[in-house]
Amino acid sequence: MKAGLDEAEAVTRAQVGKLVERGKLTAEQGEQQIEDVLRRIEGTTSYAEFGGVDIVIEAVPERMDIKQSVFAELDAATPGHAILASNTSSLSITEIGDATLRPTR
Repeated sequence: MKAGLDEAEAVTRAQVGKLVERGKLTAEQGEQQIEDVLRRIEGTTSYAEFGGVDIVIEAVPERMDIKQSVFAELDAATPGHAILASNTSSLSITEIGDATLRPTR
């Protein structure tokens, strides 16, 4: 989990850093934006804390059976309005979503 949170921070810092370099934000505004974004990201290894989430992004290996299993579990653990997203680059998101009761979300 720590590696994922570290990566989220690195990506956020890189993206905000570009805005600072281009003069769209001051350095102080950039640091504030980074803090604001990172404060909204929570990592967990348990579905028990998913009852109040609005969005979940899974990052499991690129195997359809694993992704569908995770999505089925997420479907049961998250509120109905939550968006379930995937980081897949090669698998059918439609097929992954078929494992849920909300394939359009």
